[in-house]
Amino acid sequence: MHDYTILKYLAGPVIGAIIGYFTNYLAVKMLFRPRRAKYLFGRQLPFTPGAIPKGKDRLAKAAGEIVANNLVTEADLSDRLLSPALTDAVTDKIMETMDTDLQTSLVALTKSPENYLALKEKAADGLTGQIISAVADMGVEAILTDKVGDAIRTWAMSSMLGMFLSDKKIDAITEQMGEKVREFIDDHGREYIRPAVEKKLDQLEIATPTALLEQAEVDRPALREMIADLYRRLVKAGVASITGKIDIAGIIEDKINGMQVEDLEVMVLKVMKKELDTIVNLGALIGLILGLVNLLINYFL
Repeated sequence: MHDYTILKYLAGPVIGAIIGYFTNYLAVKMLFRPRRAKYLFGRQLPFTPGAIPKGKDRLAKAAGEIVANNLVTEADLSDRLLSPALTDAVTDKIMETMDTDLQTSLVALTKSPENYLALKEKAADGLTGQIISAVADMGVEAILTDKVGDAIRTWAMSSMLGMFLSDKKIDAITEQMGEKVREFIDDHGREYIRPAVEKKLDQLEIATPTALLEQAEVDRPALREMIADLYRRLVKAGVASITGKIDIAGIIEDKINGMQVEDLEVMVLKVMKKELDTIVNLGALIGLILGLVNLLINYFL
């Protein structure tokens, strides 16, 4: 009889704890289960699918808007990109790249040594052609007529030849010389200029951008600060444009909508399992407390 009395008193709190536990456990499970709508006699059963599968579209849209409007704002992105740690990391990486010789960098950029050699040949051809065009545009005939003609006149005046060389004859000689030089450049200029261009390119490809800038009296600390400053200015100028063109809310919404309900459940439980277990256990505790309260009320009344 005594054991029966103890069991009678304990039954209420224990049953309350069990009911509270399984009620919350069922509520948590119903967040995701059933994963799809269930039908009976052609009619959809209530509470199917679960709360999250049923509201997946609204959840995706709300999550995207919250992240875009509150979590990843233009100011947040700018602050992160301009943080000293990231600025130093970007600057270090650029400096590391600039310490690599041009040939290595260009081979990596063009994807293969063969592509690099083709690019080098094209550059040599282009530079040679530009030099020849620049020389032609200088007006070699006019330069020879003016400069060489003046030199001949000065020399002739100090010698007996001045009596035989008139200005007209000197102009004729220099004009003919100019024409010959121009013809030589047109016919053979590439033969002489191309090897010089190739030699210069060979010298440049084994140099590093840092070394070339140091030759221009730009020291390493100054170069580093220039790169860091350029990075800051690019970020400040580009963040607004980037955030305006990247639909963060749309990306997140599409990601969530594209996920299977099973994957969404795994993701949520991975993050919230401890909290959801706490809710389930809290249900048992509340049920136990209510059972004890009810037991005390019955005892004193």
